[in-house]
Amino acid sequence: MSQLFTHYIFGAACIFAAVSAQGAVSSVESGYPLRANHEDTTTFVTRAGSYPINTGSLLGFDDPGAIGNLIRCCSADIPGGLSHVGVAVVGYPSEIMQIICESATSGGLKTRRSRYIKAQMNVMRHAYPYLRDINQTNFSSCADIISTFNETLNVFCLESTGTPAQVKRGLMPRVQITPLQDVITEYKGDVCVRALYTPIKLESFHPVIVSELGVSYEKKLGQLLKSRKDKNQSADSSSWFCSELVAYLYQTQGLLPDTFAANNVIPKEFSSYNAVDYLSGHAYANSWLKYYER
Repeated sequence: MSQLFTHYIFGAACIFAAVSAQGAVSSVESGYPLRANHEDTTTFVTRAGSYPINTGSLLGFDDPGAIGNLIRCCSADIPGGLSHVGVAVVGYPSEIMQIICESATSGGLKTRRSRYIKAQMNVMRHAYPYLRDINQTNFSSCADIISTFNETLNVFCLESTGTPAQVKRGLMPRVQITPLQDVITEYKGDVCVRALYTPIKLESFHPVIVSELGVSYEKKLGQLLKSRKDKNQSADSSSWFCSELVAYLYQTQGLLPDTFAANNVIPKEFSSYNAVDYLSGHAYANSWLKYYER
């Protein structure tokens, strides 16, 4: 059995282990304006040091444990290889909450996606308690919340992934956006960032996040197998492998050409250590936010 197949089986196990559950997002107001013209780059502080991160920065993950070894097929066989990738989003928590609200109220959502987006709102309200009042009449816009609570810019991780804890709650792996600090704290492996030379405006990412949030993790084994040899002939946005989503996001912003199928991209091809580096000319080299000596 190939290692890539093992990776897929692990992901598929998470997906199909989830118990189907009913429930939809209750009435959620949307349409609040995002706060425009704020900085799209901030400083992210970790034990390893302080690092500039901007909207669109690549976030790379390499688990040195058992799971990381299982999916080594998708990682460069050298230090700095990546087994999972996501994209950084810099913004005020209230802005991210509003984007989630808009995704929840966009038309025609299936029950499972709606339920997942509702869970995303709960994650944000837990991380930033003042967001519980975001739909109350005393806050008419994101700007009001920012002014009242003196919000600061935060970094969020947009990725297609899932955790055993989410599966236990009946939430299958999906596209999600989470405070980066939470992701780093919970992740057991190495985490790196590749800041872009020119940040992407949150306003540009806004509609893409709204449309893709809650979409399922990759469901098609055949596409994953073909991706190793670039044999997928056309893109497929019905479900997202982690690097496929990242490639698509960069395509929407003009960083990658739309002449190739995003589902042919695997995580290692976003590492500055790899022979094929799709971010070459657009981003700095890997900088380790969290690193464990092996």
